[in-house]
Order: sequence, then structure tokens, then C-alpha cells
Amino acid sequence: MDELADEYNVPETDRLIFHGGWYRDFYYLKDKNTLCYSKIYIRTIMWIDKNGNSNYISLWPDFVIKYNPLSADLIEYLVTNIKRGENIFLGNYIKDPDQLLDCEDLIHSFCQIVNLACRDNNYAALIAAHYTQGYNTIISLGDESNLLDKYRYFFVFILYKTGSAYMGSKKRVLSFLNRKLKFLR
Repeated sequence: MDELADEYNVPETDRLIFHGGWYRDFYYLKDKNTLCYSKIYIRTIMWIDKNGNSNYISLWPDFVIKYNPLSADLIEYLVTNIKRGENIFLGNYIKDPDQLLDCEDLIHSFCQIVNLACRDNNYAALIAAHYTQGYNTIISLGDESNLLDKYRYFFVFILYKTGSAYMGSKKRVLSFLNRKLKFLR
């Protein structure tokens, strides 16, 4: 609770209390490319101020993008592997042995929502600016001139590339951005 109080700037006169939560659908990858489904529990906290007024805070894990049933790691896997014009379930990108989904439409539509949010909010530019301010140098992504025609979810891919340069790793980049920069919260 102390960490949450620090993160949300809760004054010492206020209280935080765990206050239930809810289940939501969640798709993720197991064993690198096997699609899995489960329900996950999102906890809520009640914030009671010194006057007795209460507000609710939802605690989202790093790998969960708010209002999106796909894990950030699943989206990252698709963004870095699926090229424009390719089907998500063809080419062995994702295996669905339990036939959780009839087609790629659900996965595509939620990846596209993230792609449009990255375009509209220009997250990659925000991260690049944050990096430039902190390190007094520009992030280099190499030759990215043909990426718009190559990657199916171009704007998320650019966010991924910028984020991986920012954090110095190529694993769990979207989860890191979700935690550190409140990406899509």
C-alpha cells in the first residue's frame, strides 16, 4: 500500500483499502506462440480522503493494456513478426490448438486499436523526446525507410523499436512502457 500511496500521491491523511475487483477475458501466448485464454482478476482500491469521500483505483498489471483482452507481450510478438498482408494464424506465427478463435478478426481489431492509439498519441516521439532529454542524444533506429510498407502494425512497431532503444532490451518492451510511461492506461 505504501508503494501505491507514493505512486498516486496519496496524502498521509487519506486511506487506501483493497476493494474487490473484477474478472476480464485475457489472451496470451504460452511456449512462445501457442494462444491461451483465461480470465484475470483486476483488483481495485478504494481511496478515502480525509473528508470521507471515496474514489476507486484499478490496479492494472504491466502486461495488461486497459480495455484490451490481448496481453502486451502477445501484441509485441505480433507487431515484430507479422508483415503487411499476412494472416496471424497462417505461417505458424500463432498456434491455436484449442480453437479459441475462429479467425484472426478479434486479434487484428485489438492490435489495430493499439496501432491507432500509437499513431494518434505519437507515443514513439514522446519516448524519443524523453530519451533525448535524459541522455542528451538522439535515439537511432537505423534505416527505417521501408517499414511503413513492411509491417502490419507500423505505429506499434515504431513504438517497440523506440522503446527497445530506450530501455536497451528487446524483450517485454510494451510491458515496460506500460509500467514506466503509463502507455495506454
